[in-house]
Amino acid sequence: MDPRADRRRPIDPDLYLVVDGDADYTFWRNHLAKHFPRARNAVDNLKGKDPAEEFNRIVHFAERADYAHVVFLTDEDASPDPAIRVRRLRAKLDELRRMDRKIANRVRVFGVRRGLECWFLADEKAVREAFPRSRYRCKARTDSLTDPKSLVRQMYEKAYGSNYAWSEVGFACKMACKIEFIRASKWSSSLYAFWREMGKPFANWR
Repeated sequence: MDPRADRRRPIDPDLYLVVDGDADYTFWRNHLAKHFPRARNAVDNLKGKDPAEEFNRIVHFAERADYAHVVFLTDEDASPDPAIRVRRLRAKLDELRRMDRKIANRVRVFGVRRGLECWFLADEKAVREAFPRSRYRCKARTDSLTDPKSLVRQMYEKAYGSNYAWSEVGFACKMACKIEFIRASKWSSSLYAFWREMGKPFANWR
């Protein structure tokens, strides 16, 4: 590649991403580092805390640090009301919008239906690369899966055998370098909603 061409390439806007737990944190740290090595990106791991209760603190910090985008990604897998955390976050965002629309315009809230594993399973090519000899194919939108975590673990044990301990964090790290959102968004409605909006400011994202 011509180094002069790389210098002319626009620098991607910086992102402050808020996620639920360790596997999400590992995935996003590695995924963002791969796609945007020159951008100022940060991943905040809430480790199970209620994101709505942390909303004001996070937005205040990100605004003072002048991040261009603040994105909350929260799993929609709670029972009996999977979407309750997303609704609470969006209510906080609506409240912020009434007080300061300029800051609120930097903030986005997205639900990850049934957890990050559903997004992984939406990219059948990446899954087959992660699991040797797998013939996995998407047959329907992965948002409808009832237990994607168990499905991923079963494929892992089939591929590697019981001698290799399953690691949710390790699998997330592996998928960070394999998944392509532009490909996977065809099979996940929640990923498509995320990709449709975030793919615009991050033109180099794949």
